[in-house]
Amino acid sequence: NPAPPPAPPAEAIEAAAAFLKGAKRPVIIAGGGTVDCAPAVTALAEALGAAVIPTIAAKGVVPDHHPLCVGATLSLEATRDLLATADVVVAAGTELSETDSWVDKLPINGALIRIDIDAATTQRDYPADVALVGDAGRALSALLRQLDGHTAAPGIGGDELAAVREKLAELTPLQRKHVKVLDALRAALPDDGIAARDVTHLSYTGNVSFPSPNPPPWPALANLCGPGVRQVPTTRLRRRWGGRHRTTAARIQTGDGPSLPRHGTYPWCSPRWLFPRRSRVCCAIRKGPAHHIAPMPSSEESG
Repeated sequence: NPAPPPAPPAEAIEAAAAFLKGAKRPVIIAGGGTVDCAPAVTALAEALGAAVIPTIAAKGVVPDHHPLCVGATLSLEATRDLLATADVVVAAGTELSETDSWVDKLPINGALIRIDIDAATTQRDYPADVALVGDAGRALSALLRQLDGHTAAPGIGGDELAAVREKLAELTPLQRKHVKVLDALRAALPDDGIAARDVTHLSYTGNVSFPSPNPPPWPALANLCGPGVRQVPTTRLRRRWGGRHRTTAARIQTGDGPSLPRHGTYPWCSPRWLFPRRSRVCCAIRKGPAHHIAPMPSSEESG
């Protein structure tokens, strides 16, 4: 049996809890390292009245419809303005990479608590005031125990977060077209369905606008399957989702995407490779004369 994941030292947990008990405007940035402890992220946010900003890798860790969640929107100015006002920021399971924000430096002005399995990451780019080195789930659970019985400050109010979400809903004409397609895809997929995406403008809009009630329904194929990139990450995806339970999946591809599933150089880009046997690939979104949703063929490709 594998060893249990490490827990952060007790003194670090106590130091982080002290910051959180005094927080008036806490914000949680939840990264891909929290996908297996989503309930703990939500519980901490509710205990603190903290706004939650998932990264793209953590879409759905806190459902997009949760009143404390502003979605995977670090790339948008309204969310970064909100982050700038935080007096305490908890960055859990995230490298705080510029690929989520597309800015050189995030406006983190308050005390920073970083939770990561890698000690070096807690001091890279954004040095932590308190570093919790260990498993994100165990760290968050320990923080919740320290905060048990604590009455949190009001936090960032619901009206303020509603105003932020209103700003985030402002779309360009092209994004509005994308959202029609994404809404149709969301309606076609069950809550635990997976939309596997390639590099395309439709996917970039979906990073922000594809509703995500569960983690993580939005894996990126292109980031994992480009030329020269090993297929190890997609092997992990396959083990994680394809073998766990019956899955309904869709793919969002453009350019040479239509050729990849059967004849492409990278067969592991195929939804059938990622989600084998018990999965049902319900549709593909490809770029042709216009974006469209096409049923997958009823062959081995569609399961």
